[in-house]
Amino acid sequence: MDKSILYLQANERIADNLKGRFNDEGIEFIHASNAAEAFELLKQREFYLMLSDGFIPDMRVHDFVQKCASEYPDMILDVCMDLTDPKYVPIIVNEDCVRKVFLPPWNIEDIVEGVKSSIDEAFIHRDLCPQDKCPCRR
Repeated sequence: MDKSILYLQANERIADNLKGRFNDEGIEFIHASNAAEAFELLKQREFYLMLSDGFIPDMRVHDFVQKCASEYPDMILDVCMDLTDPKYVPIIVNEDCVRKVFLPPWNIEDIVEGVKSSIDEAFIHRDLCPQDKCPCRR
């Protein structure tokens, strides 16, 4: 499994900043600007982790997370929330695929370390839980 992540972020400047950090770590970093582009990339190849911003121009973030959970159950999802409104955060964290939620104010170091930790978890899960025998699946 290659270490690769898909980052859904409408702001290209922010995406470029994070891309440099992950490339320095030897992690392939693919950027999508909106949900439609992200789902098109997911049809083309497998990603073990997606990092999503809380602002998605063409879809509500909780709808995006629910669609990812149902269509890509093996993919781990980390989310950078723009809002800390108590009615939105539980919707996001209740999906099994969501491992980390980063709340504002964001710390780039925390995001990079958190995503690397989620990638490690994906590797361990793949090694220990073959698809046909995984007790984690419902």
